[in-house]
Amino acid sequence: MIDRKFSEFDNFIFDLDGTVWYWTKLIEKVSSVFSELRRHGKRVHFVTNNTLLTREGFAKKLQGFGISARPEQVTTPSEVAVGLFKRKKIFCIGEGMITELRNNKIVLTDHKPDAVVMAEDRSITYDKLAKACILVEDGARFYKTAEGRIFFYGNKRIPGGGALAAVIESCTYKKAELIGKPSDHMMHVVRGLGLDADKTVSIGDELNTDVLMGNRLGFATALTLSGRDKKKDYDLAKGDTEPDFVLKSIMDLIK
Repeated sequence: MIDRKFSEFDNFIFDLDGTVWYWTKLIEKVSSVFSELRRHGKRVHFVTNNTLLTREGFAKKLQGFGISARPEQVTTPSEVAVGLFKRKKIFCIGEGMITELRNNKIVLTDHKPDAVVMAEDRSITYDKLAKACILVEDGARFYKTAEGRIFFYGNKRIPGGGALAAVIESCTYKKAELIGKPSDHMMHVVRGLGLDADKTVSIGDELNTDVLMGNRLGFATALTLSGRDKKKDYDLAKGDTEPDFVLKSIMDLIK
């Protein structure tokens, strides 16, 4: 049964890393949450700054954990990039994003690109970072998918997309423009889902991304303490970073 505090909502937006999984494993077998939401006819959508996979890849990964999901239920910065970089030449460091850009006929090049995009890349090399720095120094606009500098990989904390982007920012003295949560770019895509704000709750583990963006979109917001931000962070939250609800994990959505 859905907890009474959340039964009034029709739409549930979930972050992934630190909220649903730690990449290699689910958080507290939360697949039951999604089964219960589906049983009550609730709409579920996933909004993540993770671009390691394509939308299809994320849907398959969720399915592998026993969570029913379709590609159209997943939004990542790759979707933002496809819309933003039409008719532009791009140098991209990132796994799933490169595939998404290619699939959408975006020109990928390391020769005088219009923009450099830093996303997650598990095969990152010094040469890739050096090339990105040179291209940004030569005038290419610089974008990143996330501010987050850590990535939960099982019970380990490893460098996230924000940490990789920070290398280029440090070298070039140029701040990358964010296209993931909570940027205006990502909010535009989420608005395009056509959700009734009064009937939507956004749930995630980061106050400065998930909660901030949800509040700016007029959604109810919930911070789950299963990921990056903890009770001490919540105690300092103010304004747009203050959530309506605090959960130990998303298991608190059901009884």
